[in-house]
Amino acid sequence: MLGDKLENAVLITGAGQRIGRFLAQRFLDETDYPVIFTYRTERPAVEELKSAGALGIQVDFTHPNAVHDCCSVLTEKVQSLRAVIHNASLWIDEQLVLQKPELMQAMFDVHVHTPYQLNQVCLPLLQASSCEQKDIIALSDCRTSEGKADYAGYLSSKAALESLMLSHARAFAPDVKVNTIAPGLVCFNEGDSEDYKQKRLDESAIPKPAGMESIWQAVDFLMNSPTSTGSKIEIGQLMR
Repeated sequence: MLGDKLENAVLITGAGQRIGRFLAQRFLDETDYPVIFTYRTERPAVEELKSAGALGIQVDFTHPNAVHDCCSVLTEKVQSLRAVIHNASLWIDEQLVLQKPELMQAMFDVHVHTPYQLNQVCLPLLQASSCEQKDIIALSDCRTSEGKADYAGYLSSKAALESLMLSHARAFAPDVKVNTIAPGLVCFNEGDSEDYKQKRLDESAIPKPAGMESIWQAVDFLMNSPTSTGSKIEIGQLMR
């Protein structure tokens, strides 16, 4: 802490549930880095993270001025950042996008515009870190390289995110490493039918979910690698 500002903090977007929430908890449990996270909806997991000492920022990145408001909080509360993890995501199928075309813009707002603006604002905060290494990591999707008819809009926005991270890897070197993690099936949702689960497992060369731990292992590797930048780690990507 410098005064009342956080030093060498880790910022995770979309940490109210699933992967983001898991990563936030692991940073709290296993590191000394202060944790800042964004969330869209109040839920028990959000309160648990706050009670554990994380700083939560409620924001919906599809709304105008949302990124600006989030950045205002960051510059007020944070002296330096150790890492930024872009996890906030909208997973919307093509049928719904065709019914509501504005959802296409919403996905690009969350997956591309938000990381672009946050990276620019967070760059000086990362450069101010006393840690030897500084990182930006984005969560994408392993299917961007092959496409999928029923998630065309979603995957195109994730592909744009990957391109952005590659460009920023060049722009921010050598001060900040910028990488992407592109998982496939990580875990099932509550309510997924047994038929759906079996169908997803049958698609994979290794028929089991990768698990949340695999994402943490990838994050840990990238943050501890002194030279990995502009890379993409695919997890569970090989299909039958």
